[in-house]
Amino acid sequence: MQAPPSIYSLAQQYLQHRKIKLAHILTLEKVNQAIAASGAGLDHTIGEQVIALGDDSYRDEFDMFFMLTDRRLAGRVLFHNRRRFFNLELNDLARLQFDFLNPAPCFQYLSSPESLAKLSAALGKPTPEIALLLEDLMNLFHLPDALIVEPMKKPLINFLAALNQIPPEQLLPPSQLLVQPTPEDPTGAQWALSLTRHASCVQALQMALSAYRRGWLTAELAGDFTSRVMLLNKTLLYGRGRMNGWWLSPLSLNDLVFAFCRLFGNPAYYQQQGDIHLYDFDIKKGGAGKALAASAVGLAAAAILGVGWVSLPGKAIHNLRVKLMEASSLCGFSIAGLCENNYLPLYAARYDLFDNLARMLIEQETQLTLLRCAFGWTEPPHLLATKPPTMVEARFGELQ
Repeated sequence: MQAPPSIYSLAQQYLQHRKIKLAHILTLEKVNQAIAASGAGLDHTIGEQVIALGDDSYRDEFDMFFMLTDRRLAGRVLFHNRRRFFNLELNDLARLQFDFLNPAPCFQYLSSPESLAKLSAALGKPTPEIALLLEDLMNLFHLPDALIVEPMKKPLINFLAALNQIPPEQLLPPSQLLVQPTPEDPTGAQWALSLTRHASCVQALQMALSAYRRGWLTAELAGDFTSRVMLLNKTLLYGRGRMNGWWLSPLSLNDLVFAFCRLFGNPAYYQQQGDIHLYDFDIKKGGAGKALAASAVGLAAAAILGVGWVSLPGKAIHNLRVKLMEASSLCGFSIAGLCENNYLPLYAARYDLFDNLARMLIEQETQLTLLRCAFGWTEPPHLLATKPPTMVEARFGELQ
C-alpha cells in the first residue's frame, strides 16, 4: 500500500492543540464558515480538501484563524481593527528558503530587490506574486496581532518548519480530476458513481448515464453533466469551491443568473465586459424584498438571513454586485457588497452573509442540476424550475 502524502502525517504529528481541530472532527458547517471567512475556497478540479482549522479569535469567531488544506494555508488576522488575509500555497512554502523558527532575519533578507528576483526565479513566479507571498507571510507572522502568537504559535511554527524539510513531490496528494472517461466508460459517469456519496448526485448521475445509454444524450453531453454533478458532489460534501479568484458553481451561466434572481429579484443593472457578465442588485430599494415576498426560495432566504439582513450588526450592505464567467462544465462567480460607497468582496465585508448566501445557492444548484440531467438543455431555467412535480417524478422514474 502506498504511503499517504506527507502533509497528512505532518498535520497529525504537529497540529495537536485544543484550539486546532483536525478533519475527522470538523463539521461541514465549520468548514464552510472558514472558507467564507478566509475567501479561500477549495479547488475541486484537483480534489482539494480541508485538513485542519485553528481559531485563536478573542472577539468574534474567525477573526484570528487559519485553515489548512492539502494545498494551502489560508486565513485572516485582525490588525488595528482591520482584517488582513493570507493564502499561501504549500508547494511554495515547501520550496521557500525560510527559517520559520527565526523569521525576522529572513524578512530582512527578502526585503531587497535582489532577493525578490532570486526568489522569483526559484519559485517560477513573477515578482508581483512573490511580493504578495511575502505580504501574506508578514500577515501570518510579523504583525503585533499576527496569527502566530501564543497559544497556537508553537504547533503551527513547528508544522511549517517540518513542512519546509519535505521534498515538494512528496508533500501533496496527486490531483483528482472531476471526471476520468475511458473507452469503456466514455462519459465517466460509471467511474463517478463509484465515488459519489450524496444521494441527489447519485440520482443525477444515474439519469445522465441512462439518457446516454438510450441515445438521448451524446457521450460529450453526458460527460458534461457528469462533471457538473461531481463538482456539486464535492461542494455538498467538502465545502464551496474556488479557483483563480472565482467561486465555483456547477450551473451554466443562464441557470446561475436565474438562481441569483430567485434570491434577489431582478437586477437593477447589467453589463457585459468581454467574457464577464456583471449584475447589480439594488437591495436597498427592495429587489431582494420582492423576491422574499414572491417565492418559496425568498422565504427560505428570509429564514436563513433574517428579515432586514442587509442591516444586521456589522457593515450595512446597500447593493450586491454579482460577476459571472462561464467555463467548461462550470461557472465562476464573485459577490461584492456596496459598503460606504465602495464595493468589497462580500466575504471580506460580511463573511456571515456570504456563507448564508452560498448555502442558499447550493439548494438552487442541486435542484437545477438534477432537472438538467433529467430534461437536458432545451428549456430555459424559469420553465425548467416550474415543471409540475408529477412531470418531474415521472421523468425521474423513467430514467432510473
